[in-house]
Order: sequence, then C-alpha cells, then structure tokens
Amino acid sequence: MENIRNAASRAVKEADGLQSVLDSALEKGRDSWEDIKSGGEEAMTDVQERGEKAWADAEKLVRKYPTKSIGIALAVGVVAGIFLSLRCSND
Repeated sequence: MENIRNAASRAVKEADGLQSVLDSALEKGRDSWEDIKSGGEEAMTDVQERGEKAWADAEKLVRKYPTKSIGIALAVGVVAGIFLSLRCSND
C-alpha cells in the first residue's frame, strides 16, 4: 500500500513539473508571437508609408513632365508587348 502511495505521489509531482514546463513553453510561445506580430505590423506600416511616398513622387513627376511620362509609358508598353508576343509565339 505504501508503494502505491509513493508512486502516486511521484506521479503527481512529475505531472506538476510537466505542467510548469508546459506553462513556461506556452508563455514563451505567446511572447514570441507578440514579438513577431508587432514586427510584422511595423514592417507593413513602413512599406505602406514608402509606397505612398513613392506614389506621391511619381504623381509629381507626371504632373511636371506629362509628355515625357506618356512617352516612357508608351515605350514600356511596347517593350512589354514585344516580350509577351515573343514568349507566346515560342510556346
């Protein structure tokens, strides 16, 4: 009977130890998730700000040089069309 009590007592102690390890791992996982989440949000905000600034700069250039902008857009379109037509004809 004493052996059963000792074994049960050891099992309870081991279970408590495992529970504390699991709790610690869970807390570390939550902390890591929060760090990753905040880092991702900061990166997304930074990219959005850069994109908005680049868009505003592009708008200023188009307004300042409308003819050149149209010419560049036309040239890019022609080159893209040539590459796409060559790629499609090779398939």
